[in-house]
Amino acid sequence: MIAEIVASAADRLFSTRLARKKIDCEVVRFKDDYRILTKSEEAAKSAVKLL
Repeated sequence: MIAEIVASAADRLFSTRLARKKIDCEVVRFKDDYRILTKSEEAAKSAVKLL
């Protein structure tokens, strides 16, 4: 339960950073696995660096 609370905080921070950098993507997290869907490889690399 504590891990989910920490991961949720990381999700909010990650979402804020993506919005600031204007990276257009969809992010889904299931437990500790992230799926980041973008339209370009460049956007994907930028999103992973932010994470």
